[in-house]
Amino acid sequence: MSKDTVNLPSTRSWRDIPQQVRPRAMSRGGMRRAVFSGFRTALAVTVLALLAVVIYFGVQMLGEHPQPMTKITNTAPVSTIALSTDGVLDEAWIRGTLALPKNITLMEVDLVQLRDRLVAGGQVQTATLTRRFPSTLAVTISERVPVARIMAQLGDSAPRELLVARDGVVYGGLGYEQAITDSLPWLAGVKL
Repeated sequence: MSKDTVNLPSTRSWRDIPQQVRPRAMSRGGMRRAVFSGFRTALAVTVLALLAVVIYFGVQMLGEHPQPMTKITNTAPVSTIALSTDGVLDEAWIRGTLALPKNITLMEVDLVQLRDRLVAGGQVQTATLTRRFPSTLAVTISERVPVARIMAQLGDSAPRELLVARDGVVYGGLGYEQAITDSLPWLAGVKL
């Protein structure tokens, strides 16, 4: 007897099933992250490119025009010394004590050294020097006030009259009127 053979289809897989579904769309959060990531990348590339351009042109400019920075800022010599004081010292004394060279500029002035020169005599208690561009040196000094006087002999010189301030500093006392110094009491028995 003859048997009919049954042709069974070969086994099928789920992959063989046609699917009419679109791929899943990106969420809003994912899209936002993708846009910001692209923006950050573009910004970083732009900043690096600008930095490279600035460095390139800076090197070119310095190579073509080498000039020390002090020459650029120092154009005018000191022309005015503006004095502010609470005592008797005048501008002539300041000019003589500072002894600035003729064509020195504000940036070449050593303010610490000049302040030390002003305070060295003892009469000036504090001194402040300030640069006022383009060519003014402002000097503000606070002077000691004498409260007594003494006679002292320094070295082999003749004895001379010196003034004593409230804080005990002894100094020569320049610029005071004779009537003021004569009214001060004398100190005796003091060794310097």
